[in-house]
Amino acid sequence: MFSNYPRETRLQYVKRFYDAVSTFKISLPTPIMSGVRTPTRQFSSCVLIECGDSLDSINATSSAIVKYVSQRAGIGINAGRIRALGSPIRGGEAFHTGCIPFYKHFQTAVKSCSQGGVRGGAATLFYPMWHLEVESLLVLKKQPWCGRQPRASYGLRGTNQQTDVYPSAER
Repeated sequence: MFSNYPRETRLQYVKRFYDAVSTFKISLPTPIMSGVRTPTRQFSSCVLIECGDSLDSINATSSAIVKYVSQRAGIGINAGRIRALGSPIRGGEAFHTGCIPFYKHFQTAVKSCSQGGVRGGAATLFYPMWHLEVESLLVLKKQPWCGRQPRASYGLRGTNQQTDVYPSAER
């Protein structure tokens, strides 16, 4: 952590950090604490993944979820760009299945492995409040994403994004 600090002062920083952690003046997140003294050198507590609307982007998002969850990171997914149910694809040649099947795909990726054996993966999925499927997505906040188990057991929470679009328009 302090390897790039000047040699003359490095030990002082190490000691100050150790004292702060050992006396609980600062608290480190579980991904960092569980990764100390292991060969895995990934200490990101939370990783934000941007998801586009193409199948390549959706699959890359799923792959990144699996990679980072297995490396002990919590996940934030900005998935609001995925088109709504019935949206035309390739000029109307096909119609979109909507965002919910892809959100469930992300949920499966989150639960497919643990956070380095410490606990199950966890993610928060973000979508804009003006998404065409927002009403269906808000219902999912109260009901399980699938099956009959409690929603919390699935490791994926959905939340709508709040932006400054409206306040800035009023100015």
